[in-house]
Amino acid sequence: MKREYEGYFSLRLRDLTRPYYWRRRYDLEPIYPFFDEIIDRIPEEWRADAKFFLAHNMLEMVLAPYDAVERRPGGLSPGGAVWKLIIEDLDALIARSVEVSKSRGRTYVSSTSVAVALGELAEKLQTNSLQIWGPSGE
Repeated sequence: MKREYEGYFSLRLRDLTRPYYWRRRYDLEPIYPFFDEIIDRIPEEWRADAKFFLAHNMLEMVLAPYDAVERRPGGLSPGGAVWKLIIEDLDALIARSVEVSKSRGRTYVSSTSVAVALGELAEKLQTNSLQIWGPSGE
């Protein structure tokens, strides 16, 4: 990966972790602490593109839609059932991404390894039970 791209993804990841991003782009300030925890769980040694890819997917495909539709008292709470599902899926994706990276002969985790892991685990993710995605009308 070119250094310029590494820098680009590092800046984008940093932008995602700043409170103004949430106020400017979403009405999602209530989920900022949850996103912060997701960022903290992604291994520091991962390449910036991998961290950004996983964090952004968790934000756009799980946290944001769930919060927008299910915003209610106890909807997303620390230690709650839904948060537990999200964290278990995140941990599974992290572990599988590392395995994929090693199987590809890499000493680092890239966004490609994360994408492959996501594709492999998509049908098994516990957050599928939230019905955020899947067949229409169910």
